[in-house]
Amino acid sequence: MKKNILLIIVLLISALFIGACQQDSNTQENVKNDGKVNSSVKEDEGIEETEEERLKRQESGLNLYGEGVKDKDYGITLQTAYSETNIFRESKTDKPFAVNAVVKVANATDQQVNASNIGFTLTSENSSNSYTGELFSSMNPSDLELNPEESVYLQVTFEVDAIEPAYMFSVGVFNNPNWEEVKWKVEDLEEPN
Repeated sequence: MKKNILLIIVLLISALFIGACQQDSNTQENVKNDGKVNSSVKEDEGIEETEEERLKRQESGLNLYGEGVKDKDYGITLQTAYSETNIFRESKTDKPFAVNAVVKVANATDQQVNASNIGFTLTSENSSNSYTGELFSSMNPSDLELNPEESVYLQVTFEVDAIEPAYMFSVGVFNNPNWEEVKWKVEDLEEPN
């Protein structure tokens, strides 16, 4: 009797574990197929980038999603980017689309820093149009004050005329003239229906 109960418990736990793994796998596939969340183009195509290729690309100042850069004040990482229609938010322009970027900003100093000193730009690779990013309007300014080793995720929105095949996302620091412009490639955004 005890063996049967133990066997039933083991089977139940196994079934729950397998179900959770399948659900997680399906969720990841749905996110990729939706076109709203993008990962590295090389990963999507199944092409492995060698360490040498990655270092060469990063030395040229080009990063992919999830890769970060750090200077004396900030650590900055572009987590993801996605597109949407521009009808669900208070728009300052009449541009029909928005590209949203989720950026992690970390304090790399032993003093308090302010993430509002960072500027974001999105430039079309085809038309060379450039757009200035704005932070999520409901963000509390005190949330931008970062103590040592703290970080914050920012949603940066760019209002655009059309969703284009490729953009360059760049970051600049207003109070640091020595900051080298850092760029991330943003690709495979789909025009929302």
